[in-house]
Amino acid sequence: MKSKQASVECIKVRFGDVARQRKKNVDRENNPFEKYVEGGHIASEDLRVKCFGVFSEAYVGPAFHRIFERGDILYGSRRTYLKKVAVADFDGITANTTFVVEAKNADLFCGELLPYLMLSEGFTNHSVLNSKGSTNPYVNWSDLEKYTFTVPNTKKQKNLLNIFKLSDQNVYAAEAAKVSCQELQMALIYEAFTKKEGWIDYRLSDLCEVKGGRQRSPKYEAGLNPIRYLRPANIKKGIFRDDDVKEMDFSLEELAVYSLVHGDTLLVEGGEESDVGDSLFWRNQIEGPVAFQNTLLRLRADEKKISSSSLYWLMVYMHRSGHFRSIAAGTKIKHIGSKKTSGIIVSLPKNLESIDKKAMLLSEIDLHIASLDKKIDQAKNMRKLLINKLLG
Repeated sequence: MKSKQASVECIKVRFGDVARQRKKNVDRENNPFEKYVEGGHIASEDLRVKCFGVFSEAYVGPAFHRIFERGDILYGSRRTYLKKVAVADFDGITANTTFVVEAKNADLFCGELLPYLMLSEGFTNHSVLNSKGSTNPYVNWSDLEKYTFTVPNTKKQKNLLNIFKLSDQNVYAAEAAKVSCQELQMALIYEAFTKKEGWIDYRLSDLCEVKGGRQRSPKYEAGLNPIRYLRPANIKKGIFRDDDVKEMDFSLEELAVYSLVHGDTLLVEGGEESDVGDSLFWRNQIEGPVAFQNTLLRLRADEKKISSSSLYWLMVYMHRSGHFRSIAAGTKIKHIGSKKTSGIIVSLPKNLESIDKKAMLLSEIDLHIASLDKKIDQAKNMRKLLINKLLG
């Protein structure tokens, strides 16, 4: 006999009618679980748990006592506008601020649709509006239970699930293609720049000018001649981050010294250990004059000796292979300095033609990776649109 829900077109449903919070706790003194998941392990708008912690490798606070099992939904109850929703694919422990959710009343609502519902704008808006606190807002489970939404009959729900899974596959395929390209690029970087027999050693300063940037100071913030400048926050793994480009005053004489031109390579001079030496190839990503701060170094190739592209990819190799990390000084904040960087010994073949060809190929792969980033964004936006139109 068909259920009532199967025979009607749509029905109003409370979230609490189709989901329950699991509150099973572990005795931390006799903890059988190896893995734990914290808020930072869950990415925004990504239903996969792609990383986790291991109890034996770190101190884990007493708030981590909530048990989750494979298939449970983990929901970050703080700052819920971040949309931290993930489906666990292993058993483990999480903190009491992460709700462990499981489906109920499958004859009313398909349990596999729950995580998609929890990503929808309607659910998120309800969660945010019912959150308490200002600095670190949180939502109570009892308030989430009150969320009311309209769903189609069970047959159409299965069709929706199929659509959402296909949209997931669209995202994952683009992400997998990007990872493959990045692995290919890294293999080519090492093949191109790992020292081989017959190569010649050079001081870096023999191949390029190494110049430190201008130091920040309150006297340069008067707004007399504001010029945009770059700092380490604008560089991440070779990608230019333009969301927070700041300004300070430069005279025309200073701008002639500290401005960037197409083909310059920027190195992170000071920062976290993993960031020191991170490189950016400047191709006039933003219009107008742009300068750089003293926590960056500008490398300007002597084109008679090495192409700007080959110099950039050589620096990428030095960073990825850990060379800059090995020469950095400091405790928490590391520095490589212009003098030390100028004296770095690099090895290159007598004839740079092969290196130049590989540098061009690496740049082509870079462009392909950028196009895949756009495809990933488009696929994610399409999934968001589908969820909000069909469930939101």
